[in-house]
Amino acid sequence: MANDDRASEACRITALRVAALHGAKEVLPVARELAQTGATEMLRMAAIASLGELGGAADQELLEALTHAGVPYVASIATQAAATLKKRMVPTR
Repeated sequence: MANDDRASEACRITALRVAALHGAKEVLPVARELAQTGATEMLRMAAIASLGELGGAADQELLEALTHAGVPYVASIATQAAATLKKRMVPTR
């Protein structure tokens, strides 16, 4: 659903967020694409947040780049997602 261009924006955002909440890493390729090219800021922000919650070390560079996106809301959520990802990547003892 998240990658279905025919679905409404609300459905696509919901699909991204539900996938993240359930740890469905199969949404990561779609989230990576939408984080960069999503048609709206809201769709991009949902994808970016999902990357922070589901992504791996390879996504850190993308999130860091998005912190300089030039779109204040996108940059803000990218900063938060990068921090979330970094925190998740710290090994627990």
